[in-house]
Amino acid sequence: MKIMMLCSPVRRPAPAPGTVLPALALLVWLLMPVTPAVAEAPAQRRLSLEGVGSVSATPDMAEFEIGVASRNADPKAALDANSKGAAAMAQVLREAGIKETDIKTRNFSIQPIYDPDPDRRGQSRITGYEARNDISVKTNNIKNLGDILSAVVKN
Repeated sequence: MKIMMLCSPVRRPAPAPGTVLPALALLVWLLMPVTPAVAEAPAQRRLSLEGVGSVSATPDMAEFEIGVASRNADPKAALDANSKGAAAMAQVLREAGIKETDIKTRNFSIQPIYDPDPDRRGQSRITGYEARNDISVKTNNIKNLGDILSAVVKN
């Protein structure tokens, strides 16, 4: 039950003395029968179920990540070596029957390599750069997965 008060900009005369208390008593008396009914409402019924299941199947697809990291004092030389290594890796994957659409770059970065120098009071100096290229690969050739990985690692 909602009780709403409506306000309006019209000024009304104050209620006559002695009429507010009887009106309030009447309102309380009218609401009394509702209160016990609300308090004694029956509890809601619940049904809880829990289950456990398992499924097993023969794998029909493999997904893996493999990467190339190259270091050099010159950032361009590190990048060039990394590009050649990544291209060779992708070529081996294609020769193994992996589709071009199933070979995707996941991460590429080139970052400085720092060598801490204790004589510099905690400061570091750049000694080289590392270029990194991580590739995500999907294949349905589960039987030859070991051969594919071995071929990529050898090159």
